[in-house]
Amino acid sequence: MALRKKTVRGFDSATAFRRLAALRDARGGAWLNARELAAANALHADWARAQAGLVRGSDWRAPPKGASARGGAGHDAAMAARCDSKRAFEDKLAKLAAPLRRTVERVVLYEDGIEALERGEGWPARSGKLALKLGLAQLAMH
Repeated sequence: MALRKKTVRGFDSATAFRRLAALRDARGGAWLNARELAAANALHADWARAQAGLVRGSDWRAPPKGASARGGAGHDAAMAARCDSKRAFEDKLAKLAAPLRRTVERVVLYEDGIEALERGEGWPARSGKLALKLGLAQLAMH
């Protein structure tokens, strides 16, 4: 059977990181350093792995047992990997103060714009960028 190439619409996770890397300071230099961008990328990767395979409405408390198409040995390993990733990103976020956590979650994980974050939080203009830098710098230290 020959494989056919098919074009599909999908989610490009690199878009958010291009936007983060494009942030500039007053002199035109990069706003976020390599460690802060790496921390954002690692957090997003853990979050994406924790979300993989989950279907809205799924109940993972009692997965099927056995070697059927819905269960088996591979299922347990995949579930363990998801749980490990979920624990990793939750542990990282737990180290942040609440306002920094909300900032990092909204910008890095949910890809809200910084302006939308500032409006939602009732913050002054250009303060979200600073909060994002502080949150990512703190994540990079851990």
